[in-house]
Amino acid sequence: IKLTVAGVRKHVKVPNVIGKSQRNAKFDIQRNALIVDTSYYEFNTEVRKGYVITQMPEAGDLRLAGYGVTLIVSEGNPPDYFLVPDLINIDHKKAEKLILTSGFQIGDVVFEYQPNLLQGTIIEQSLTPGMKLTFPARINIRVSSEIQDTLEGKL
Repeated sequence: IKLTVAGVRKHVKVPNVIGKSQRNAKFDIQRNALIVDTSYYEFNTEVRKGYVITQMPEAGDLRLAGYGVTLIVSEGNPPDYFLVPDLINIDHKKAEKLILTSGFQIGDVVFEYQPNLLQGTIIEQSLTPGMKLTFPARINIRVSSEIQDTLEGKL
């Protein structure tokens, strides 16, 4: 027999972790009975790489113990150029992550019926792999689907 006893969770104050290293921010959040549920990364010329730019919820807010905190962490200065990654033949979700970590934005995602490929495989991308750009452009991708109707949008 397994017995679970419901208890009352206390409210805790969200600590201010802006300007702290990601590691120290995580420790501070955990010390306050909260968790880091998501970390986003972006280039920032004013905040050193690996340090927290902003947080959600804001410092001082009251939340139930165990509540998740989202951190935006600096990637440091943007590169002089952005190198277009090769997305062909990789998984759709991995491709989207690679687009974002390379400093680009996810553009249009189109699904195309391809019965001979694994579902979710990238079959085409809008920018040539290896191309150097001085700005973070949008990369459109075409993804294989086992469904015969062409769908536009994300899974």
